Amino acid sequence: MTGAEALIVMQVGSAVMGAVGAMQQGNSANAAAQYNAQVANNNAIAARQAAGEDKKRHDRLTMKRMGTLRAGSASLDLLEDSAMQEELEALSILHGGEVQAIGFENTATLERARGKSAKQAGYMGAAGSLLKGAGGLALGGGGSTYTAGYGDIDPLAGYNFG
Repeated sequence: MTGAEALIVMQVGSAVMGAVGAMQQGNSANAAAQYNAQVANNNAIAARQAAGEDKKRHDRLTMKRMGTLRAGSASLDLLEDSAMQEELEALSILHGGEVQAIGFENTATLERARGKSAKQAGYMGAAGSLLKGAGGLALGGGGSTYTAGYGDIDPLAGYNFG
């Protein structure tokens, strides 16, 4: 194998390794983002369940408080007002859980988009690595000599850019 052939093999190998590495990086970032999205979805489910349990606990306490008011012969206006306040509190508990769950779902959506973007960036990086390698080969094995049909002529030879 001549030196030029070895240089070509190394150039191709470098381009392929760069492409594989870029794809693996993109796929790994995508997998991590998908995992984070699943965790966020699980957190949304847990937030809704926790709010439901908090409401049940609140409802049990409400029954006790309302029973105490009735036993104490509270006025109808006081009972009605207390019932409305208790219901408002129960709805606030559920609303808080829903807001938290929506936040987690939005995080999951963002993570999925981030993963998709990372995967696409990996493919673009792979393509760029392969194109860079191909361009280096077309330009004479990665050097600065332009050889497309003109032998070993360097079009910049003799020019002083300083």
